[in-house]
Amino acid sequence: MTLKEELNSWLNRDDKLQCKWFLQRLTGERNIDIDAPNYDRCVQLLTSDSNNSDQNMTIEKIRRSWSSYKGKYRDGVISCSFVIDIEAYNELTSLAKKLKVTKNKAIELIIHKQYSKEVNAKIRREKREAEQKRENNINLDNFFRPLEYKKKMKEATELKEENTKLIQDRNKLIYNISQLTVLLNNEDVLSTDLTEEQKKTAKKMYLLLLEKET
Repeated sequence: MTLKEELNSWLNRDDKLQCKWFLQRLTGERNIDIDAPNYDRCVQLLTSDSNNSDQNMTIEKIRRSWSSYKGKYRDGVISCSFVIDIEAYNELTSLAKKLKVTKNKAIELIIHKQYSKEVNAKIRREKREAEQKRENNINLDNFFRPLEYKKKMKEATELKEENTKLIQDRNKLIYNISQLTVLLNNEDVLSTDLTEEQKKTAKKMYLLLLEKET
């Protein structure tokens, strides 16, 4: 059995962490999503020559390397290595003793507490921003409502004035018609001035026509 065949047989499709790790070995890529379908990519690379794997790689080296890597991620934990100043370390030691937990657990508690604080602060901030936005919208409505009322009142006044003018024009037209009718009835079409008697007749006719119009 060739090395590629052995690796293909050794690779566990259901072990997403193993597939991610092995794909990193084959491609040299570091940022690979652990939930991505890495198994198929690994198989594809193993069946081709386009991979960055060590030419001296053996199945035994791969198994040992994987076993060492897997030990850092067992049971949902990861091995970390970092440096902190002495004062912070002493404070961590004191806090761990007070809480009766290990230093690792104390660090986890601090992280969880701070993270929850940040998340809750973000939720409260977003809630305040949403409330402020609603309040601003209400204020805008209250600001524009009087302006809209004034606009409607102005339009109503203009319509009233226009209607009054139309009534006046109508009355003037009716009066002119009344005068013209009197002149025509007296066959005095060339006359432009009415006698007093004709004016009385025209006024009566005007009032009668106006009454009919209203």
